[in-house]
Amino acid sequence: MRNWYRALVSLALITLLGGTASAWPELKLYPDWPGSLVVINPYDTQVHKVVMKNIGDAELLVSQVIPVQLLPASPLWLTVSTTGPLYVAAGDSATVLVTVHSLGGVVNQQGTVVFWSDSRNQADSQSVNLQLMPPEPPDAFSDTLATSCTRLVVGSFGNIGSQGREKVNLDYFNFGDCDTVDSLLGNTKVYLYDGSPVILRHQLSPDSIFASWSIFNNGFSSPYEFKKVTDQSAPIFGHSNTITSSYQKVQSDELITPDSLLTVEKTWWAPRNSGDSCNFVIQQMRLFPYKGTAVSGLTIGEAIDWDIPSDTAALNTGGFDAGRNLVYQRGWDKPVDPTQCQPNSARFGGMAMLGYHTQALYHVDACANNTSMWGGYTAPNETYVYPTGGFVPRELWNNMQSPGFSAPSQVKDYHSVLTFTNNYTLPANETLTVYVALASVKNGTATDLRTAIDKAKRWARNHAIVGCPSCCTAPTTGDLNGDGTVDIQDISCLVDNLFIGLEPCWTCFAEADVDKSGSIDISDLQSLIDYLFNGIALPTCE
Repeated sequence: MRNWYRALVSLALITLLGGTASAWPELKLYPDWPGSLVVINPYDTQVHKVVMKNIGDAELLVSQVIPVQLLPASPLWLTVSTTGPLYVAAGDSATVLVTVHSLGGVVNQQGTVVFWSDSRNQADSQSVNLQLMPPEPPDAFSDTLATSCTRLVVGSFGNIGSQGREKVNLDYFNFGDCDTVDSLLGNTKVYLYDGSPVILRHQLSPDSIFASWSIFNNGFSSPYEFKKVTDQSAPIFGHSNTITSSYQKVQSDELITPDSLLTVEKTWWAPRNSGDSCNFVIQQMRLFPYKGTAVSGLTIGEAIDWDIPSDTAALNTGGFDAGRNLVYQRGWDKPVDPTQCQPNSARFGGMAMLGYHTQALYHVDACANNTSMWGGYTAPNETYVYPTGGFVPRELWNNMQSPGFSAPSQVKDYHSVLTFTNNYTLPANETLTVYVALASVKNGTATDLRTAIDKAKRWARNHAIVGCPSCCTAPTTGDLNGDGTVDIQDISCLVDNLFIGLEPCWTCFAEADVDKSGSIDISDLQSLIDYLFNGIALPTCE
């Protein structure tokens, strides 16, 4: 506005003085790529044109053309055919060729080309921005983890829930839920709508936030989406789906953050034995430097948008249990709702950080997980998601800076965030491994959710944490109730579970898997009977 005002004032003065208006050059740039995104295969080279059109009525001087590599600063990947000066007559144009080279191992290269000129429509310069990305992988996957009473969809990019599209979201719709009429009582096919890791890197100078997540993603072009890479270092990590008698395990692809500094690997386990609780899934995230250099200023966590079934859309209340590192959401009931088959306030979904360790600590004791966590909170989507369709890096970083736990009591559509560690430095040759339990309750209380988290922690120790000593520490298997002896009480415990349907009395799967077959069933009962009444020895603990 100031330039136009100045031009009008100059014209008026010249007219009053009986002169003619001065001529001005004016620069307009025409990049040959849409927006700022350039899609390029790893190690390829592309040449793009920037047309400098002089739409003014005097000769234009472009004094300098400056390529600026923002990410990474080196090695050289951005060059221009000329750095100036260039003279462009009124109404004419000139072309600068911009050459970009994909570095292959870097998934997000960012740069800009700055044009300094005497154009009247700018203070000093104009620029065109570039963001180099590899093509979207054609083999992105989504897999379904299944227990005996619920399921969860997981995906290539460390994401869970798939924004509710798959309707496989720690729900019970096909597992005895009394509410199967979505139009009346909300969508009971979705408990966990969407979720992913959130990794933020705060750079002090300049003060900026580099953000990585796949929750609420906008697809391949999102600047925050984790990117797939091919693991070329042993042990090789990539997508897999494994089913054993004890569990189903799914691995994500190997991912790196958009700033190409951190590698992320996700693994999920779903218990499959009839003797295990079925309403939880275990999640492991491994994080280490991609380029072998330390990364500092990290805020690391997990975000989930729960939509616990309610009488009105996804309106929930929030809660937490700081002692369990648990943040959860709860369904909501209208004051009067005669149509419902059960109270939706008896539905819950939550996530809890079970522990984390570094590689150095793991070598000392694989089970010595650090359970000290920075914090967790629940926040309204209408404030932090709806305005932009997703998170805003600075807002998310600000929220994750608050230590401790918080959850509002108002009825709203919420998301929940766990902050595992804040302002963290990941050393060059270290790996941070974090275990999280995801659990839901169909018809129960917050105490039932806490119980599920406790069982998930024990299950993770017995199955998911490699190298963790077995919980079976007695000379033999069979001490189901943990009282130090194998007797008739252990038989009663197993009968109650197998034939009456009571919750398992045992906390150690390895003790209850009496015959060490990998499952808990009637053969374990037979082994106990043979031991107590026929004198047949039990297997030893390992």
